[in-house]
Amino acid sequence: MENKNKNEISNNLFGKHYKFISTFFLLSLVYVSPVGADQFHYKNIIVGERASGLGGAYTAVSDDPSGLFYNPAGIVYGKAGNLSASVNAYHTATKTYKKALGGSVDWERTSSTFLPNFFAFTQPLGKGVVGFSYAVPDAVNESQDQTFLNPNTVWTSLTVNYNDQDLTYKIGPSYAIEITKGLSIGTTLYFHYRERERISNELAVQPGPGGDYQLSNTYFKTFETGIEPVLGIMWSPLDKFSFGLNIKKTIINNSRTTLQTQQKAFGDEEIQLARTRIDDTREMPLSIALGVAWFPTSSLMVSGDLTNYSATEDVITGTRESITNFAVGLEYYTSSSLALRTGIYSNYANTPGLNEGSLTPQNEHINYYGLTASISSVTRNSTITLGLAHSIGSGKAQVVSGSSELQDVEGSSTSLLLSTSYGY
Repeated sequence: MENKNKNEISNNLFGKHYKFISTFFLLSLVYVSPVGADQFHYKNIIVGERASGLGGAYTAVSDDPSGLFYNPAGIVYGKAGNLSASVNAYHTATKTYKKALGGSVDWERTSSTFLPNFFAFTQPLGKGVVGFSYAVPDAVNESQDQTFLNPNTVWTSLTVNYNDQDLTYKIGPSYAIEITKGLSIGTTLYFHYRERERISNELAVQPGPGGDYQLSNTYFKTFETGIEPVLGIMWSPLDKFSFGLNIKKTIINNSRTTLQTQQKAFGDEEIQLARTRIDDTREMPLSIALGVAWFPTSSLMVSGDLTNYSATEDVITGTRESITNFAVGLEYYTSSSLALRTGIYSNYANTPGLNEGSLTPQNEHINYYGLTASISSVTRNSTITLGLAHSIGSGKAQVVSGSSELQDVEGSSTSLLLSTSYGY
């Protein structure tokens, strides 16, 4: 905590302005916290051409460039050289907080992004295989622009303008080698970079000649850098089975968060200004993935993954519980030139369950389940894939800071994927 607030602090945000905090944030969806919505889950975007169609159940397969992300040990069993690129042609997400305003009005936020989320290549080198990959496992562009007329008996209107952009990038080299027949080991060293910018403006107006108002403008920006070492093992003791292990952990070594606020409560004549800087780094979980793949015929494959994320506790993210996500995928070649894939997966919340009656703000808790499907056109040296991923979830949230009421939350997301690979 020695690094916290070591730069200028114009005013103490939670000190002498407690009156404002306790009144205005009574109806504020986002209380002041450096935790982003993407941090509540670990499987937000499924990357990779073949892996995305299998729901991410790829730890025991990983024999193409996307294996650099899922299990670098698998790339020794791929083609001599391979280049792969994936683009989320469209990714959209929606969350609806039921009866969040005045116990009757729903609060809705949407997110949409368009970005290349994976690029990689592999190349034999000596007895092993080298590779290089770029991945975007998290991408949020969430916005809200709503005006509520007469939302309760006290206000004539409430206007909310909100935009939150949060991107995480992984980029780095890999190397894998077969130790003995059917047993390989590989490693990836990613450079980790994350940048987030959030702007939130909320204005509530009371009736009367003076038209007294309540205002909160918040500007939040954070960036962090670090490394993510990845260790992978692939073992094929039988012709029709393979097993995979992937261990990784992101280590944040540099972080800076800046928060600026402008606030005015009902009855106040002046707008209060505050600026805070935090240099603490957040703790990331240790991730261990176990996978198995079964090849009953030359045209059929079934794969499955279990991925555990360790619990973490620090001043930036708060409590993150240990969770285990699953993924199951199926691949079928209808012919040598056409492959169909489908998968199911979970994306459980890493936040604790919410407690009824608590006045302390609590992070939302939403568990998601997803379904993926893709079709690939395959030639001797190239593949083109079109895929779709859709997830739905439900849970609880406490969007009204200072109130013990909990709200039901429903969420969904859809991704359209276009990818291609080329063997050389």
